[in-house]
Amino acid sequence: LALGWSVLPGTTCVLGTVSFWHKLLAQTVLPAVLLLLLGLPTVFVAWAGMQFHGSYREHPKWAVVSSRFIQSANIVIFLIYPSVSALVFSSFSCSDFGTDGKFLSADFRVSCDSAEYQLILWYSVAAVFVYPAGIPAY
Repeated sequence: LALGWSVLPGTTCVLGTVSFWHKLLAQTVLPAVLLLLLGLPTVFVAWAGMQFHGSYREHPKWAVVSSRFIQSANIVIFLIYPSVSALVFSSFSCSDFGTDGKFLSADFRVSCDSAEYQLILWYSVAAVFVYPAGIPAY
């Protein structure tokens, strides 16, 4: 199961043609934002526990809220891991068109000799440590 926002029906109609860079950025940053939002109740309960009970673990809802956060985070990670990893790795594949040059195989609008590709390349190198390598290490 691979889940990515770009596979939703009608996204091209609403968003138009999305560049590979923007797709890569969205699919690597949005899951992190989602995980942060999912963690807000846990942060609030920890804060309330510190304020009113002396320790975050003493809050009566701490065990339930933290357990649900971990379960939710694992589900999100399980759903986004395949598509994000595939997208990150697709950043490293260029196709050679002879005299016309080399172009990113995932988006032929991006020349592999361009500054845009250098940005994609270095961002993808960092993203490999977060997603394809980092998630299994978690």
